[in-house]
Amino acid sequence: MTSLVSLSCIDNGVRAETLHKSRRAAASPPVARPQAERVDIVGTLGRDVLGGGFMTVHRDTHAQSTVTQAAIARLSPSPNPLQYMATMPGATVANADPFGMAQGNISVRGMNSDQIGFTLDGVPLNDVGTYMVFPNQYADTENLGRISLQPGASDVETPVTGASGGLVSMELADPDRKAGGFVSASGGSFSYNREFIRLQSGEIGRSGVRAYASASHISDNHFRGPGWDRRTHVDFKLLKDWDNGSTSRVSMTYDNATKTQYLNPSLAAWQAQGVNANLAGAYTGRNADYFGLHINPFVTITVSAPQHVVLNRHLTAAFRPYLYYTSGTLAGASVLNGGSLWYGPRNVTGSVVGAPAGAFVAYTPNTVHLE
Repeated sequence: MTSLVSLSCIDNGVRAETLHKSRRAAASPPVARPQAERVDIVGTLGRDVLGGGFMTVHRDTHAQSTVTQAAIARLSPSPNPLQYMATMPGATVANADPFGMAQGNISVRGMNSDQIGFTLDGVPLNDVGTYMVFPNQYADTENLGRISLQPGASDVETPVTGASGGLVSMELADPDRKAGGFVSASGGSFSYNREFIRLQSGEIGRSGVRAYASASHISDNHFRGPGWDRRTHVDFKLLKDWDNGSTSRVSMTYDNATKTQYLNPSLAAWQAQGVNANLAGAYTGRNADYFGLHINPFVTITVSAPQHVVLNRHLTAAFRPYLYYTSGTLAGASVLNGGSLWYGPRNVTGSVVGAPAGAFVAYTPNTVHLE
């Protein structure tokens, strides 16, 4: 065995090394040292939306509940905004079908929907004759920015009639500043399918103008008895920001829907027939409950152009031109007797002009082609 001692200078110091060489022992391989593991956590500090979008801070002088777009985006899309109001205090919501195509109903503190005012971007939606409202004909919920419920009498400046029970105001969300798009599709039982697409223009150059347009289609068969629903819907909104702080908005919705009515069965009929307790699927020539006589086609158009004008630092002006158009049929049918006329409970003489002798079915005509 031989030994060698050497001295070397490293970093202004002296290191002594002793090297041993042996003919009987081979040099062992170096042992790898374990590497230290490093974990980096990157994040941002912030708050989530208050109450998941189901709560907002209000500083108004009256009670109000609001559901924002953050909450609407968390739930399943629907043509009927009433389902998002089920958590509001004082509101009781009932849906007649799982697809949102039926009219449904909402009551607030005992007041039904025909006693509650509805607006979309300031456009009054209640029927001027019956005060009825059809919430599934006005907007796709993906485009709604907020839904607010004000129980009690509505504001004096709100252009609604018959709103003694409260006011439901809906607003379409403003267009994004960045261009983009969104597509969704869903399907399910009873031949249900729904498609939705929205395109955002983003801010066009430096003009301050941005807009979006969306289109959707829904088709389903009734889950209870015969009948079907079809709906095609279009939403559009444009926003212009002016240099002095003024804003101009224009929104438009178009809805073309054909829906079959649901029969409201009695408790005895429901216990006897279950989900088959609905309108009849075949026409015998004398049955007024044939589902083909209870199909409602409706076209609804709303246009709103709210303007906020800044005149100077101390004076602003606001006005809102709007248009509401609807055309359709509330179908119905009855069995009448051509040779018998009744005035209330009293039978009177005469006959129905052009009616056949004996019993016949009188119904509301429409242009719907039965499938």
